Amino acid sequence: MKEKSLLLFLGISLSISLFANGTKTVFVSSPGTLYSLLTAHEIDSISNLTITGTIDARDFVILRDSLQVLDSLDLSGATIEAFNGAGGTTTDVETYLANEIPNSAFSGHKRFKSIILPTTTTSISDYAFYYCDSLTSFTIPTTVTTIGYGSFELCSSMRSIIIPPSVTDLGPYAFYYCDSLASVSLSPLLTHINKSTFEDCRKLSQITIPSSIKVIGENAFSDCYALSSVKIPSSVDSILGNAFYDCLGLRSITVPSTVKYLGESAFSYCRSLQSFDLPTSISAISNSLFNYCDSLKSISIPLNIKTIGESAFYDCTSLKAITIPTSVDTIGESAFDYCRSLQSVTIPSSVTYIGGYAFEGCDSIQSRKLAINRNVY
Repeated sequence: MKEKSLLLFLGISLSISLFANGTKTVFVSSPGTLYSLLTAHEIDSISNLTITGTIDARDFVILRDSLQVLDSLDLSGATIEAFNGAGGTTTDVETYLANEIPNSAFSGHKRFKSIILPTTTTSISDYAFYYCDSLTSFTIPTTVTTIGYGSFELCSSMRSIIIPPSVTDLGPYAFYYCDSLASVSLSPLLTHINKSTFEDCRKLSQITIPSSIKVIGENAFSDCYALSSVKIPSSVDSILGNAFYDCLGLRSITVPSTVKYLGESAFSYCRSLQSFDLPTSISAISNSLFNYCDSLKSISIPLNIKTIGESAFYDCTSLKAITIPTSVDTIGESAFDYCRSLQSVTIPSSVTYIGGYAFEGCDSIQSRKLAINRNVY
């Protein structure tokens, strides 16, 4: 009788201990039934959960919206089934794919610190981990091929991420405003760094761009204040607008001759950039390309440039000399406005138009060679 009482006491103590430390393992045999497998007390107290079996988008709703103290989740032994209908992770009737972390799966769950995904995961859908701002530990399985739009946006505690070599598509805004992200390893199969992928990753100090990349998208690295050196591989042919906008610490960037297009404001406010060799394959210096690059001392303009865009070098206060090649026919409005250290400008007779205020505020100019009569201001 005493032995039975002791066993009963130990059983109760073990149960209390289990709930006290908030740890539980659940086997889900039928997708969509996770909620029914948990008690009200467990829903309120589980902080560490392991799920095995088969789940779908309806179970992700429970993980996101009901288990509010959950901070550690292990799904490595689970399989995600397809689901079509209402009651999933969005408010609409939707088709959810098998082996995909659903759209908005954990969006806004602020307690998550660690999540292990199923080993069969092939894609991470849009906004899957949006605003999971306590998420510090995350490993993307090597089975994943697609990472969706805004999938890790505002994960402000994430410090590093490895995009495995299986990934071929990394969506726009994927790591937008992950402002603790310091280290990134990109998949060698990516062809695009999409719009705002790493925008506002303010602690990102280094990035290796793989030789598979062809396009660096709009705002791809804008406001990456700690980024100091970048080497663009020869596979890249386009760097779009604002790609490195406001990279305040960027001192060195190597752009190969294969690049045919540099978008507007691509290097605006790169205040630590001291020199730049424009690729020989571009035909125009885009509007505001280097404006407010106030440490820029020298730049070589290649012979095939035809147009220097509006505000291209606006407020480049350290620029001392500029030689405009004979290929140029247009200098846009405010192109060199407030280049206060500019002492020498050579303008060839090929230039047929100089926009208003092109050299306004160039207080140090000692010589201007203007071959034909034109409207300077």
